[in-house]
Amino acid sequence: MARPLRTAAAVLAGLLVLAGLALAATGDLSLAGLCFLGTSIVIYFRETALADD
Repeated sequence: MARPLRTAAAVLAGLLVLAGLALAATGDLSLAGLCFLGTSIVIYFRETALADD
C-alpha cells in the first residue's frame, strides 16, 4: 500500500457516509448532518493535504 493515509481517509469518508445514512434513516437528522459534514472535511483534507505533487 503506497499511500496508507490517503487510503485511511477514503475509508473514513465511506464509513461516515454510511453512518450518516443510517442516522438519517432512523430520524436523527442532526447527527446525520454532522456525519455528512465530517465526510466533506475528510474528503477536502484528503484531496489537499494528502495530495501527491
